Amino acid sequence: LMAALFNRGPVAVGINANLLMRYSNGIIMADDRPPLGEGIYSINHAALVVGWGVDATTGIKYWELKNSYGEDWGDDGFFRLQRGEINDRLFGTCGLLFESVFPIVVEPGSA
Repeated sequence: LMAALFNRGPVAVGINANLLMRYSNGIIMADDRPPLGEGIYSINHAALVVGWGVDATTGIKYWELKNSYGEDWGDDGFFRLQRGEINDRLFGTCGLLFESVFPIVVEPGSA
């Protein structure tokens, strides 16, 4: 995911958004996530991964996502999900790694 963000820009992802209803700021931790259903049935929302970082106070690694709820929601329209090691969780916090896409831009006439 980092390579896609670095090389291609923002990545659209499907997530389980049950915890987003009461989010206001901070990092949603992997252990706080709602129970996931079976595969795709646990994915109920889309968001855009725009970056990653490490919280300066806690040292927790995170993904930064832009939500579609508008700037009055969350942290000016953004939220953060804990970023673990690849083998920590099969699909990442809130199923972040289950389904993701990024655009491939083709110049007119080059395809």
